[in-house]
Amino acid sequence: CIRDRYQRRVHGEGAVNFPNISTPAIPIGQHRVLHCHKNQPGVLKDVNELLAAAGNITYQQLGTTEDVGYLVMDVAAEFGDDLKEKLEALPQTIETRILY
Repeated sequence: CIRDRYQRRVHGEGAVNFPNISTPAIPIGQHRVLHCHKNQPGVLKDVNELLAAAGNITYQQLGTTEDVGYLVMDVAAEFGDDLKEKLEALPQTIETRILY
């Protein structure tokens, strides 16, 4: 299904005012976390602390512009909506999506 393939890959290539990222497909049995945030020191540390508590981070890529950071992570664990709520509560978060 084309929709499924699109959702399982992330492409920011050619985007204007957004970090340039191209990622592989999500491995079977893992979940992808997409975190768009203000590009400020300490965000990666805060996000990694939350995700490390949820499970093993198997893939991570960060792209930034002067103002925006876009973090893509694959996690080998089951977790609930509380993780998204915790990420959304970070003051630098712009938007968070989790692909199951």
